[in-house]
Amino acid sequence: SKILTGVGFLVGLIGICVAVAGVVTGSSALTVEWAAEDKTTLNLEVSDEHGVLGYTIYMEDDGPSACDTAFVTFSVTAPEGAGERSDVTKMCHERPNEETQSYMTSHEPPLRKLARFSPVHGVHGEYVVNSQVRMWATDDLKEIGEAVGGIFAAMGMMI
Repeated sequence: SKILTGVGFLVGLIGICVAVAGVVTGSSALTVEWAAEDKTTLNLEVSDEHGVLGYTIYMEDDGPSACDTAFVTFSVTAPEGAGERSDVTKMCHERPNEETQSYMTSHEPPLRKLARFSPVHGVHGEYVVNSQVRMWATDDLKEIGEAVGGIFAAMGMMI
C-alpha cells in the first residue's frame, strides 16, 4: 500500500506539471504578437522563418467606409528585383467578432482588418507597407503556429 501511495503521488505530480504547462502554453496562444504596430509605414521582413504566408494588416476601427478610404492609399512594395507585385486582398468588410477576435476589439484603439498580403513567391527581404492611417501587422505563419500550440496545450490538459 505504501508503494501504491507513492505511485499515486507521482502520477498526481505529473498531472499537475502537465496542467501548468498547458495553461502557460494555452494562454500565450491567446495573445497576439505584433510584427509591427502603430505606424503609417511598416517594414516587414520575409524570410524562411518570418512572413512566408504573408501578413495581415490592421487599422483603427472607424467602420468599413473609413477602411475603404484607407485602402485607396494602401500599397505594398516588394524588395528590389522582385519583378512583380505582391498579392494584396482587401479585408475592410470583415467585421471584428468580439468572441473570437478579442485581440482586435479589446485593443486600444479597437482594430479591424484592412488588408492581407502574400509575398512574391520565393522573394525574401523587406516589404514596405504604406497607408495614410496607422497600421498594425501580424505574421500569419507565426499566428497559425501559436494557434496550433494552443490546441495541443488544450489536448494535453484533457489527457
